[in-house]
Amino acid sequence: MAADRLPWVSEDPASLRLFELAQKVAAAPTTLLISGALDPATPPETAKPAAHDLANSRLIIVKQGTHGTGSQCTDGLIADFVKQGSAAGLDASCTDQIHLPAFQTRAQ
Repeated sequence: MAADRLPWVSEDPASLRLFELAQKVAAAPTTLLISGALDPATPPETAKPAAHDLANSRLIIVKQGTHGTGSQCTDGLIADFVKQGSAAGLDASCTDQIHLPAFQTRAQ
């Protein structure tokens, strides 16, 4: 059952009915998911099932991204996604240029 892959769907009958109803929606929305590979709170593994179950979705994983990674690159991807109304054809190669800042132990 798909609910096994989605931990937020409990065995509660109302939750299961809502989940089943959501699966019947004919027009799947276009969805862009951006996840940081180094995010301990919501790692890409939590986005992969959602991307799999959303018919018109795209998951972009920022290799050195964390939970709050923001950049001109990700902002531009989001803006292009909204402008186009689709995640198809988005050039996410700029995410390879996102790097963690250097760790500092004292003021420099």
